[in-house]
Amino acid sequence: MGFVSKTKFFLKWFFVFGVLSLWTLFVFSGFVATKESNLSEQEVSPDNIGGFVEEAKVSNLPLYIDDNGIIRKATTFDMLVYLFKYNFDIQESTQAIPTDTCSIRAEGGTILFNDDEITAKKNKISFFISLPNAVDSSGTLSSKKGKISSSGGNKISINFDIKEVLESSSDELNLKIGGEGKIDKQKIEGEGFLTLDKINKKISVDFFNDVNFSMNDMDVYFIKGCIDEEKEMWLLTDEGKLNEMRSIEEVRELLTQYPMIIDNFENLRRLDKKYWILLLPDGFVS
Repeated sequence: MGFVSKTKFFLKWFFVFGVLSLWTLFVFSGFVATKESNLSEQEVSPDNIGGFVEEAKVSNLPLYIDDNGIIRKATTFDMLVYLFKYNFDIQESTQAIPTDTCSIRAEGGTILFNDDEITAKKNKISFFISLPNAVDSSGTLSSKKGKISSSGGNKISINFDIKEVLESSSDELNLKIGGEGKIDKQKIEGEGFLTLDKINKKISVDFFNDVNFSMNDMDVYFIKGCIDEEKEMWLLTDEGKLNEMRSIEEVRELLTQYPMIIDNFENLRRLDKKYWILLLPDGFVS
């Protein structure tokens, strides 16, 4: 490649990279300007206005939220919502926290079918649940031997999904379930409730719609997770939604007042930077 050809080659790519750099700067500036305009009077501020960036770590305690009686671990998005849109308070607390998952196997107990107690053996139930929201959680229950109904047959088999966690306390776990299966040779489909007595390690199930069916006082013989643990924490309590969003200056004052937020969410230090607005998710201010 001659001198002229090399010169043309470098000039061509210099031009291409120059155009790409200008385009990137234009897009970035437009993105920042759009977010700024969405916040009306709130300006992009210089760095370190809030004064919380250099604060020492207060403690190693995790930050949790009291979400309508369910104690759950806070997320970055949670904290942005509370900082800009809600009144709240944070205090040190000790709470019983459920584990993230619960896996159970139980057997025995008694069966009621349309209000009649029936003779059955090998009653079994097993289920897995992810807490606190029961995503992708399911289970099975079954019973074998003994006459189930007048039409003959000797088997109960129901597959169920866990639809909702109704209560999760140190004493009980109450779940709403729904599923389908067979009782004797009769196909059934319906909803019901499952209760785990954590103190006595007992399970009861009520299933209804097509039929009234229940399995009571089943003995838990395998349990993994499920039992609440006493844990020290910072606990955030909701004190009501604001009529309008806080300014960035007000948010920075809250972060100074509650340094444990930064202790738990280092990325929120960016709220003390010039382009803090880039930390907010799309649609956050709408």
